[in-house]
Amino acid sequence: MTLRDPQQRAEPGFRPSKTDSAVDFSSHARDKPESKGPRPILDGPRPVGTQIAVYLGVLLPLVALLAAVPPAWGRGLTWADTTGPA
Repeated sequence: MTLRDPQQRAEPGFRPSKTDSAVDFSSHARDKPESKGPRPILDGPRPVGTQIAVYLGVLLPLVALLAAVPPAWGRGLTWADTTGPA
């Protein structure tokens, strides 16, 4: 039997000899289970909690910025500030 024989590799206690250079490492990567990494962005709908967190992370700062304009108007914020650098 050669090292490429799956039956021989399946035997308990099998160890290839140091002089045997016919070791097949290509099946080792295929035998590993898939790792749990991040999912692709377009891989189906997000969970409800994640979707709510995204909306809150975008909308709350926007609402805070819009709410800060009226109190600041006339106390240092004018039309000249909205036009950009002169």
